[in-house]
Amino acid sequence: MADEEIPENVDLRFVAAQLKRVLDNQKDAAQRFDATDRRFDGVAQRFDGVDRRLDGVDRRLSEMEVAMAATRTDLAIVKDTVEKVYETQQNHGARLNVIDGRLAIIEKHTGLVKA
Repeated sequence: MADEEIPENVDLRFVAAQLKRVLDNQKDAAQRFDATDRRFDGVAQRFDGVDRRLDGVDRRLSEMEVAMAATRTDLAIVKDTVEKVYETQQNHGARLNVIDGRLAIIEKHTGLVKA
């Protein structure tokens, strides 16, 4: 309206036409605003869905962390047990060597083995 020249003798028809144009523009803007608002509601709902899914992922990650900590503890126990078994086997091997050596001496002295 600022770009248009206002006639000197403004009558009611001109004012009514300008008012109608302003009201039409306002109605169009309100419709566009409502459409945009509906789109944003849809986006907000999608983000809510994503948030719920991320919460589920966070819960599962926490459960996995607990399970991994338990597995680490179990692995440490297994490692200690395997080390003890290895040491025991080493000790038994040494004992068997001693026994085998003594047996060889006995066999030699009793004549079971020809020297």
